[in-house]
Amino acid sequence: MKGIIGDNDGNEWINAYSAKVKELQQKALDNPNDKKIENELKREKELEAIVDSHIKTLMDNDISLYNYVANLQVKTKEGNKNVKVTVAVQELDFDVE
Repeated sequence: MKGIIGDNDGNEWINAYSAKVKELQQKALDNPNDKKIENELKREKELEAIVDSHIKTLMDNDISLYNYVANLQVKTKEGNKNVKVTVAVQELDFDVE
């Protein structure tokens, strides 16, 4: 599960950290000796893994809520538009090592 997470029903969940991980991976390739980039990439990957786990746990434990949120739509002049769900964690709630 990385980036936009689609399930068998077509619901989409966006991991808020995946785009940053991709960006930092490229920076790390371009700057292999930059410890700051390396450390930031490690942290973003850890956060990405936590979010992936939370999404899977939500799907496994409360499929009704998962489907309700994933299937939200808004009405516009052009018709109904799907709402994509972006998931992040509040970093103040834990310490990633």
